Amino acid sequence: MPSPLNPDLSGYSHDAAKLLCDASNVAYGSEATCRAWAIDNGFKEDFQFIDTSHLDPMTDTQGFVAQSADTLLVVFRGTEPRKIADVTSDAEAIGLAVWDKDTLGSVHKGFFRAFFAAWGKLFGGRKVFPDMLRNAAPRKIWITGHSLGGALAQICAAQTALRDAIPVHAVYTFGQPRVGDEQFAATLHAALGMRTFRLVNNQDVVPRVPFYTLRYRHFGQELFFSGGQRREQPDAVESMTVALESLRSMSGLPTLASAVSGLLDGLLSGDPKAGFLMIEKHLDPRNLLKAGTVNISDHLMKSGYSTLFKSQ
Repeated sequence: MPSPLNPDLSGYSHDAAKLLCDASNVAYGSEATCRAWAIDNGFKEDFQFIDTSHLDPMTDTQGFVAQSADTLLVVFRGTEPRKIADVTSDAEAIGLAVWDKDTLGSVHKGFFRAFFAAWGKLFGGRKVFPDMLRNAAPRKIWITGHSLGGALAQICAAQTALRDAIPVHAVYTFGQPRVGDEQFAATLHAALGMRTFRLVNNQDVVPRVPFYTLRYRHFGQELFFSGGQRREQPDAVESMTVALESLRSMSGLPTLASAVSGLLDGLLSGDPKAGFLMIEKHLDPRNLLKAGTVNISDHLMKSGYSTLFKSQ
């Protein structure tokens, strides 16, 4: 049976997304579990597990790289369920770090540190990043991850394609938070926007952070799933209108009337950003997480993203 990761594939593929979602789910397991999944799915040429906990306990970056005859797959583990609340607070508090003011702009400090804890380090006696990537040709490189793993996938794609000039075929992320500022988003969108697909499950709160008003932007094509339906946003750097619509689509918001009132006040005063900031303060994702609403269930892999492919 041919792999859904067809090297000639261009554009979004639900079959490819299904396999990559499965890979992102498996990445939460042990090295043995990840290796067995790779073999079962045709990645029999090479395999390397990634774990930075012994190198930098503050990052605990994990995942795996697997190869078949025509594909090199990079999978990053996401946020542990018990730590998801930390993602929203850290995403707001840690802030942006300048990666390259002339080209790449700025990215989230925590995500940046987590990725580079693995880049250039030895795993299994070799530097998996970037050596396996540099030697991938003629295989196509696919990069994926859920939650924090999706953020790491985007930074990996930026480093691979723009810094090391290694072609990246596609990036699929699930429940991924915003990663960088508008310059980062615009640069990556120009290079990889048509090959970057962000899947967002209905009320998932994590793709709504870090806040737009803190200068973070999404890019690429968003695939939004709700009620069994898929809505595809045109691939673009995120605008304020799109970010606002994303917030408005969330439920369980008792302060929505106050938030909308704040936006109207901002618009009337000629300062829409001030109004939008008021909305984000009212719709603080950390409060939604603490309330145990559907927003957290939709973010989890088993109760959220894996269900998008149950009927496929």
